[in-house]
Amino acid sequence: MDRKAYIQRQIKIEQLRDELYGLLLDCTDEGVEQYFNFESDRMLEKKIRVLKRLNNGEGPDDIGKEYFDILENLKVPEGQTVIISGIVLDPHKYD
Repeated sequence: MDRKAYIQRQIKIEQLRDELYGLLLDCTDEGVEQYFNFESDRMLEKKIRVLKRLNNGEGPDDIGKEYFDILENLKVPEGQTVIISGIVLDPHKYD
């Protein structure tokens, strides 16, 4: 990757991170609070998309697989469920 392309990529990442942080300020989802990896630049566009949906009142089951994808620190063994905000959720049903 040449210097200009690298700089443009870094600018894009910073813009996405700025948008992401703004959405995180408004997000009250317990799963995001507990399992979201704030250090990771992976899936920034997906994270933004999911956070917008959460902030608009949709829940994990409404969002489905993408919700669990962005919870990078959530590790649920096959056949197990997780309780988030008092709701039993099965992330594997979206595999």
